[in-house]
Amino acid sequence: MFSKQLPPEIFLNVKTLIPLSDVRTHVCFYKSHPTIAALYDCEVKADLFWRRVCWYSGICALRKDDPDNPHFWRDIAIEVIDADGFCTHPQCGESLLAYNRRRMERASEFVEPLKAYSEWKDEEDEWDASDSGGNPHIYMHRVMTHIGFRPLPSDMYYGVCEDAQLRRLTEAEVQYKGSVLLKDHPLILRSFATSVPSARLQLDQIASRELKHGEIRRWSGVTVFDVVKAIYLELDEEFDNLEKANLVDMDLGWDDDEVFSSDISLRDVLASCQIYEFSFDGTVVNGMPFFCTSLQQL
Repeated sequence: MFSKQLPPEIFLNVKTLIPLSDVRTHVCFYKSHPTIAALYDCEVKADLFWRRVCWYSGICALRKDDPDNPHFWRDIAIEVIDADGFCTHPQCGESLLAYNRRRMERASEFVEPLKAYSEWKDEEDEWDASDSGGNPHIYMHRVMTHIGFRPLPSDMYYGVCEDAQLRRLTEAEVQYKGSVLLKDHPLILRSFATSVPSARLQLDQIASRELKHGEIRRWSGVTVFDVVKAIYLELDEEFDNLEKANLVDMDLGWDDDEVFSSDISLRDVLASCQIYEFSFDGTVVNGMPFFCTSLQQL
């Protein structure tokens, strides 16, 4: 009955009116009826369309995805909307979709669609706002300051996406009743980590711990997942005495007796402190934008 009432041209016109950056509406429209799904699927280079939708929505592929799947990008779009399209967590759902859209609108000034910025020029001076012809100034995704980890180690029994979770920092986040594990929020995990998708970046030390996995690369754009994983891999190695001394000097509520009389790891620090800022001042080293972190007590 549905397909007999209206000609397919009507649905094609509706599809063209939906912005590429509105992945939720495209997925909902696609799933509304087999006739409409067929209009999407029979398009020449149909998955390239979905790739564009994902890029303009700030969504990227991960290593777990199968590039031989002919519906690679369509399935990614459906996955994130099925899981998070109507999520009510303040850092997810429509709030995150709108945030990603705004970021990608600005990103197109520096990078071609479907690509990640890779033309970083080494620069040790702070970024000059008047020099618009140099490296772009980029910002870490807002959700990164809302991510924590389980307080106790599990010898990696829990993978990164089961260990990492959204912190309950605000009243709205406390009131949220759904899962806060990142494994249940693919929209967050797949979001580009930086305001302009970057093919690489480097994280500075966190709480006096130099990150062995701090150099992060993904040709299609570093994701939130990539940054979280780089931190996760460092969580449970104990601090040496120099790192402990530096931790005490950081004025984060750790006293000498407590620190030097016990085994301390980055997980312990992040159980009582929040990374409240990832800052990029324009420094680029070895072709990688350099992000410094700042901590505060919870």
